[in-house]
Order: sequence, then structure tokens, then C-alpha cells
Amino acid sequence: MVIEKCLLNWGIDKLFTVTVDNASSNDVAIGYLRKKFNPRGGLVQNGKYLHMRCMAHIVNLIVVEGLKEMNKSVEHVRGVVRYVRQSPARLQKFKECVVVEKIKCKKMLCLDVCTRWNSTYLMLDTAQNFERAFERFEEQDTNFRAELERGEGWPSVDDWANVRDLRDFLKHFYEVTLRISGTSYVTPNNFFDELSKIDILLRDAQLNSNVDFNVMAIKMKEKYDKYWGDIDKMNLLMFVACVLDPRQKLKYLEFAHSEMSSSEKAFEMIQNLKESLYELFDEYKPPLHSTYSQ
Repeated sequence: MVIEKCLLNWGIDKLFTVTVDNASSNDVAIGYLRKKFNPRGGLVQNGKYLHMRCMAHIVNLIVVEGLKEMNKSVEHVRGVVRYVRQSPARLQKFKECVVVEKIKCKKMLCLDVCTRWNSTYLMLDTAQNFERAFERFEEQDTNFRAELERGEGWPSVDDWANVRDLRDFLKHFYEVTLRISGTSYVTPNNFFDELSKIDILLRDAQLNSNVDFNVMAIKMKEKYDKYWGDIDKMNLLMFVACVLDPRQKLKYLEFAHSEMSSSEKAFEMIQNLKESLYELFDEYKPPLHSTYSQ
């Protein structure tokens, strides 16, 4: 197993947790590591906390689920961006339209990669600034609208409104992904805080008066609940890291869980968490040795 070989080469003979995405092959890999390391005492708490599901990957799955519901508006905007970027001549003419319309945005149109939602967010974030420039470009390029209507479709006023709402909504998830993907600072202590913010965001979004937006939020909440709706299925280490952060501690968790679930469920979770904290303390505390000298 490549992972095992790398760990041994690095001199790592005891594992606490391994963070991986939700591919089924990773379940197999975690099972293999548990089988190899546990017999020689190489796992903390017999591997109880070994499998940590990647939070950034789950956020990605949640957003991708939501984009399916708003796909029509996104496709229409993607179409106009693609058309303009297809040739240097079109792009230059579009830049002239931007100047005429006195649009102050310094960004330039970017096309997304459909499998990466964050690039879709960046595309929408940029494109929505240039709605007036697209309208002027249509006046100068007679093929523009006709070609799009034969393909993806021409973005309507409602499409642009949807895109702006979606951009504002996705911004929260984009910023969460950046914060939890940091490499030069500690991130686990922030996971639960970010998770609770997402929960509140999705609950509020389900009350949106826009029907399409409302359906999107419901689908995203269903995906959220699949991974984070049942605390019993989550790695408690996420909550342990939160407790060890002096800015949050156990009191914050008690409050947050009482807001996110029933009081009975919140109480049960806190009791399980306390039990885990005691177990981890016992695992790490040094053995008692007599230091008295005669």
C-alpha cells in the first residue's frame, strides 16, 4: 500500500487521523491502514478517529447539487461569455463596449470549468458586472444573439437577476472553502463553526421568495444532511478541536447544537463529546512514576 509505505518512510508509526474525500476507494484505504497499524498499537483509540471526511469536498458536493437547480440561468450566462472569448477580435470589440458603457470593473471575462464550482462562481462574479456591455455588444454583432438562441439560450433579465442572487449566495461557500483549505495555519478548530454557518445559511435560503432559489436551497440542505445531519455519523474530532480552541470551548458547542438540533439530541452529543475528551486525555497523559527520592 503506497500510503503505508510513505508513512513508514517518513518515520510515522502512529496515526491519529487521515483526511480523505468521500470516494469508496478511500474507505478501502482507511480499512487497510486500520488493519495494518492497529495490531502494533499504531492507532489512537484503536482508530476511532482515523477516518476524517474532507470538509472542502463535502462543501463542493453541496454546492454542485445546488447548481443543478439553477443550471439554466448559469448556462445562458456561460454562453455569452464563451461567445465573446472565442476570438481575439470579439474580445477586443467587447472591451470597447465596456469602455463606452463606462463600466469600472477591472476584471475580465473568465470561462468556468464545469466540474469545479468555484470557477463557476468566479465566472458569474465577473460576468454580472458586464450586463450592459453584453447588450451593447449585441447591437454590434448581428450573429451574437442568433447563435446563442440556437444553442444555450439568450440570458433574460430574470437570468441576470438569478445570477446575481446566486453569486451572492455562492460567495459564502467560496470564502468557507478558502478558509478551511489553508495550508499555513491551523484549520480543524474552525470546522464546526463553518459547518454551523452553512446550516444557518441553507435554512434561511429555503425561505427565499424566488421559487428556483428556494428549490436549490432545499436540495443543498438535503445533501448537507446526508453528511452532517446526523452527528452520530460524524468524526467527533471535529468537535474536540472546537473545544480546545479557547475562543469557543464547550459552552459554544452546547449553544450551537441547541440551535441546530433538538435539546435532547444536543445533550446526547455533548455527553458523547465529554466521554471522548476523557478518553483522549487518558490516551495521552504520561504514566505515573514515583519521583520521590530518599
